[in-house]
Amino acid sequence: MDSSLTSLVKVEARSKGRSRWYETTGDPRTDGLRLPTVTSVLGVIAKPALIPWSNKQGRLAVADALTPYVGEILTAAMLQDAMERAGKRPEETRNEAAERGTMGHAVVQALIEGRWDPFAADWNPTERAFLSWTTESKFRTAYSEEAVYSPSLLYGGTVDLAGWHDEEFWLYDLKFGAAVYPEHYYQLAAYAQAWNETHRERVGNLAILHMEGDRLVAFPCPVGGDNLEAFRAALALYRIQRLKKEG
Repeated sequence: MDSSLTSLVKVEARSKGRSRWYETTGDPRTDGLRLPTVTSVLGVIAKPALIPWSNKQGRLAVADALTPYVGEILTAAMLQDAMERAGKRPEETRNEAAERGTMGHAVVQALIEGRWDPFAADWNPTERAFLSWTTESKFRTAYSEEAVYSPSLLYGGTVDLAGWHDEEFWLYDLKFGAAVYPEHYYQLAAYAQAWNETHRERVGNLAILHMEGDRLVAFPCPVGGDNLEAFRAALALYRIQRLKKEG
């Protein structure tokens, strides 16, 4: 049974090129609008740690390219090859991480929908981790990959998991990257705000589910509070930047 307060509203993710947004059908407050994604909004936040990370990736690429030639005379061709690899490495590493995240989400969704392929060896670590976590935590999935939107703040997003621990309703966001960052909590707080505006179930608890080795580890965070305020500030800055770009 659909417990959404706006059960007649259709929420869809759209994309064109590198642009991503959400659209609704059935809610006069938002129909016809392009609702920015939560992740697009949070893209305005500076990530200074990416600079030393990119530098490190470049250095590793240079080392990989030149180590086989230690003891030989360095040629211009060797140096050019090393520099080209260094320039490509950060983006290649980011793409690999994105692919891991996409695969991880696909595995969880397949498990929830009963489409698990036991012969897909690449899925096994995530499969074991998710089944172990649901068994140990006694989590009961009610929704997965649920598109949500905020009629008041005008943005959209997709909730990875929502469901019950005993009588408490939780939202979870799955992460398969190297670490959990502050923006992940802002993202989850934004999802909770949108959820509580459009669903009957009231979100009482939030957590990041982070893949660490062969297990999923939950990092709880409060509903609302500073995390939501941080997202609202990012949303305001996002809109100012969009106005300047379009004006």
